[in-house]
Amino acid sequence: MRWFRDTGWIVAAVLALGILFFLPKPAKLPNNDELDALRAMIAKHKAESAERQAAHVKEIAKIKTDGTLRGLKLVGEAYREHLAAEKMPPAEADFAELKNSWTSRRDDKPFVIMWGVDLAKMPDGGIGHVLAWEQTADADGNRCVLLADGKTAKVLPDAEFQKLPKAK
Repeated sequence: MRWFRDTGWIVAAVLALGILFFLPKPAKLPNNDELDALRAMIAKHKAESAERQAAHVKEIAKIKTDGTLRGLKLVGEAYREHLAAEKMPPAEADFAELKNSWTSRRDDKPFVIMWGVDLAKMPDGGIGHVLAWEQTADADGNRCVLLADGKTAKVLPDAEFQKLPKAK
C-alpha cells in the first residue's frame, strides 16, 4: 500500500505541472484604445443598420403607394367602362362585388368613391375634381386620389386635396 501512496503523490505532482503548463493562459483584457475602437465599430454597425431599415421602410411605402394608385386607376377604368356600356353613371350597387377589393394599400380602408357622376359632363374633362380617394392621409400628410377624368391617379398633399371640389 505504501508504494500506491508514493506513486499517487508523484502522479498528482505531474498532473499539477501539466495543468500549469498546458492550460490556456487567461485572456488579456483590452485596453482603453481597444475598447474605444470596439465601441466605434459597434456604433458604425448600428448606424448602417438604421440606414438599411430606413431604406426598407421607404421602399415599402413606395410599393404601397404604387399599389394604391394602381387600385384607384382600376376604379376609374371600371367606372369608365360602366359609363360606356350602360350609358349612365354607375351606382354603388353596380360594383357591390368589387367594392370590397377596392382598398388602399396604405391604410387598408376602402376608397371613398363618388357614385353617379357622368365623367363626360365634368368641366375641363374632370381634371379639377376628385372622383375617388383614400380615407386617411399618410404620416407625411399626403393622400392618393383619382381625378374625375377616371384616368389620373396621383398623390396630393392633404391641404391641396381638401381644396379640390368633389365630383358631382
